[in-house]
Parts: sequence; C-alpha cells; structure tokens
Amino acid sequence: MCVIAVSLKGVKFSVDDLKKMWDANSHGVGVAWLNGSKVKVRKGFMKFDKFIEFYEEVVPRRVMHAIHFRLRSAGELVPELTHPFRVDVVDVQELEYEADRVLFHNGTVVDWWGMFWGVLSSFSEEDVKRVFSVKYLSDSYVVSLLVYRYGHEALKFCDDTSKWLVFSSEPIFYGRWERDDKSGFVFSNLSWRHSLEGSSYRNFWWSGWRGRF
Repeated sequence: MCVIAVSLKGVKFSVDDLKKMWDANSHGVGVAWLNGSKVKVRKGFMKFDKFIEFYEEVVPRRVMHAIHFRLRSAGELVPELTHPFRVDVVDVQELEYEADRVLFHNGTVVDWWGMFWGVLSSFSEEDVKRVFSVKYLSDSYVVSLLVYRYGHEALKFCDDTSKWLVFSSEPIFYGRWERDDKSGFVFSNLSWRHSLEGSSYRNFWWSGWRGRF
C-alpha cells in the first residue's frame, strides 16, 4: 500500500504515528524537506530506529516536509528504490541529495515496463546513459522519468487509483488524499491508523492541486 505523510505547516509527526506507519509499511523510508528554494532528501532507511533518529535530529522544525513509507509492490527491496525520486534531472538513485523537486508515489502502475521503453526512446543519449547507470527499476522510478521528460501533467494519464506528490516549495498533489486543516497534515491514506474514531481528516480528490492551505 505505502503511505505518504506531508506536513504542510512544518509540524513534526509524533513518534507514535510514525511507528504505526512503519509497522504497516516497513520496506524502507525516505524524507524530503525544504531548504530555501531547494529540496533536501535523505532516503534508504531500512530500520525504523535509524530513521527516527535522523528525523528528530536533522529534519528542521517548522519546515514543510514529506515522508514516504514503502510497502514493495514492484521492484527490489533495496534502499535505492525507497522514495522520493528526482524529477528535475534523471534520478540516479542517490540516497542523499538536494534537488529542485522530487516525486513520491503511493500505488502501483501496471504497465510500467512498456512505459519505460516508451519514455527511454524520447531521451537524449546522455540521459539514456544516466538511466542505464542505475541498478534497479520500479514502477515509481519509471514514472519519475516520465515526469522529468514531460512534466507533472503526465501524471493525469497514469493509474487513477494512485496518489502522487511532486514535492517542492509549492507541492502538487494528484489522487485522493486525506487532510487535516488544523495541523496541516496530509496523508495518501489512513490505513495505518488503528482507529479513525474522532478523526478530523477530510477526503479530497486533487488533480494538480498546488500549494498550501
């Protein structure tokens, strides 16, 4: 299933909620946060204690950030295929970097192999070399190549059950998301919660929704 957790107002998620998300989606974690006009990324955490130590000590407070907990549906179970992926250049699966914008995905794209070869045929020779320098492929990685080549609007033509986040200083959401206006938290799903009793989250369908609320 995976889950993407976004803090638009920069409020830190509780350790308890993060542990619940990990317990339900324990195949790796990645986090992205704003650093001025850039996005800083650290991903590839395969153990919860390593992630939470980094999150509490390094990710700044009062800064918009997003976290992805992976539950593998396509591709290998390796740090390189944790999210997010760069879409400002061809992603070469680094685990720590700074970018203009990155892509998070919750869901599964069925015909991603066909998409891979179709996108690759439109790339420059230099970009093709960058793609073939990586060790692993997944549906989400392939869609990052699509967004790099054609822009985030291409997500409208991908699987309509997926949730997508193009994260930057003005995040762009696609799909059905759960949001809480008070906290500024947005989740791609709430399946990790043991109970929705007393929940203040509202369900929204966004197709290219931009910015903060």
